[in-house]
Amino acid sequence: MTNDLLLLNIQALTTTKCDVLFAELISNNIKFLCLTETWCTATSAETFNFPGYNLAAFFSRNEFKGGGVGIWSRSDLQVTALNISSYCHDKHFEICGVTWDNGVRVFLFTCYRSPGSDFNFFCNKLCEVLDMFYKSNAYVVICGDFNVDPIRDRGSFDYLKHILGTYNLTDKVKTPTRDKNILDNVFTNIPNTNFCTTEEVTFSDHNVVYCDGYFKRSTGMTKKPVSQKRIYNETNVANFINDISSEDWGRLYPGLGKIHFLL
Repeated sequence: MTNDLLLLNIQALTTTKCDVLFAELISNNIKFLCLTETWCTATSAETFNFPGYNLAAFFSRNEFKGGGVGIWSRSDLQVTALNISSYCHDKHFEICGVTWDNGVRVFLFTCYRSPGSDFNFFCNKLCEVLDMFYKSNAYVVICGDFNVDPIRDRGSFDYLKHILGTYNLTDKVKTPTRDKNILDNVFTNIPNTNFCTTEEVTFSDHNVVYCDGYFKRSTGMTKKPVSQKRIYNETNVANFINDISSEDWGRLYPGLGKIHFLL
């Protein structure tokens, strides 16, 4: 079995949990491990090692305990951490990200929002980060614990889905990740991707999310965006005026008369 991404709210990363996760990484040939609620400090994050994987990016809280996010990448992948820690705010918006070239530029983000935190602040900051890196010819994956369920929190989820939809990102997790709720999710603009699957684990009250088919190397040429423009020079404007002056507008007049009568 092969999966590209494993997402989990780990609820405090420990040595014991590292051993269990490592078995999952190897058996599923995971490319990226994305964890939320690592509870790591700035110094402890690098002490949790997974053989064959590198800590590619992480965020740890500055004032409060808990929280935190991290991305571990398989060591054969050439990834670069994104400098976005200045956008983070304990509890309200916690995020880290990496980028790499997979035949096309790919951006991967892992985020966490605490229950009861400022949802609008979270959405605004997420848009600020996306505005920095989003390009129409690049792939974007945002995964994490949003603490927003499509049914329980319909209004908030619909708003999140709408604003991410403006970046052509759609949600992929369709089965519960904690009790009956879908709190952990994956949004992406990568076409023809499989839906994510979820499985229960014994060391967290969140289900693990597996994503397959996300980071296959592009085998064809990337299509360049096609744009069209109209040149407004004197000749073209004169031709346009001549064309509309010679047009028979008779079929339009009766309709205009009815509109005038109604007014």
